[in-house]
Amino acid sequence: MESRDRRRAATLTEIKAAARRLLVSGGTSAVGLRAVARELGLTPPALYRYFPSHEALISALIADLYDELTTSLMSLQTGDIDLGNRLFLLANGLRD
Repeated sequence: MESRDRRRAATLTEIKAAARRLLVSGGTSAVGLRAVARELGLTPPALYRYFPSHEALISALIADLYDELTTSLMSLQTGDIDLGNRLFLLANGLRD
């Protein structure tokens, strides 16, 4: 059962990575279930085993991006600098 769970997790990661590549290269309109399936060599109905809808895929992608942003911004925080410099670092990190 663990191997099956690992394969499912790996497939979810691949699907989200393909969706992200499409998002970066073509914007939000490029991230369709058919386009993601084509990118992975799957049929569109196969994606429904992993995401019940296009909105669910987009929500998962957004959640991953917010997690990455949070991790990135948290890594910039240091306790030794004053508030102004901390805000400057965070603003630059957010922009990046």
